[in-house]
Amino acid sequence: MGDDQGQGAGQQLALLDLSAGDLLSRFGAGAATPGSGSAAALMSLLASSLICAVAKMTVAKGKEAAAKAQAEVIVNLLENRISPRLKVLFEEDSRVFQAVIDARIRRDNPALVTQKRQNAAQATDGLREATNILFEIVDLSFQAFENGMSIWSIGFRPAMGDAGAGISASLAAITTCLLVANVNLRTARSSWSRDAKKKCDDIQVRMLRAQERVLQLVQQSSDKTAENLAEALPLPVN
Repeated sequence: MGDDQGQGAGQQLALLDLSAGDLLSRFGAGAATPGSGSAAALMSLLASSLICAVAKMTVAKGKEAAAKAQAEVIVNLLENRISPRLKVLFEEDSRVFQAVIDARIRRDNPALVTQKRQNAAQATDGLREATNILFEIVDLSFQAFENGMSIWSIGFRPAMGDAGAGISASLAAITTCLLVANVNLRTARSSWSRDAKKKCDDIQVRMLRAQERVLQLVQQSSDKTAENLAEALPLPVN
């Protein structure tokens, strides 16, 4: 999602069918859509893809049967449920928020003053739908995160960098959704806003706990690197 500046062009081609360069150009074009909600879905899609890649390598190259079996479960979940739904939400966010922008433009048009209340209601309803999309992206991103943490523990060791990138990208998606949802609620001021704000607060608690777990991983990785270097390299001579 984005702000009210500019009206997005019609989506003749699905955003995910664009080349990477064209998609980035669309994000940077200065239009309201695609915007932050779609960006969050894209971050989560990237996280899911990276984690899935490590899981596939674990299935193909791992040596422990239990780890390979768990990795197969992760691949199935990411490929058949999480990623397909994120792709839908990626496109849906742009469609829904563009409708919000269009309703706001009609609401503020002096020539349509007799329809102001109707257009204001449409804008508010659309904003609620857009915020619910963010909450669904958050839920899927937490699932990707947990699977990333699992594959970090059991996965193919040479691919752990990809697992770390996936874990980080999933948290970035959650953070983005939380920031945007709070912005939406400041402008909505409707009956559903209070419940949505409570949901944001709950997400923030979960997010902070997840961040603490990642920081522990970073510290453990740093300690392991220092240990390996100490074993491999001679101490400096003064």
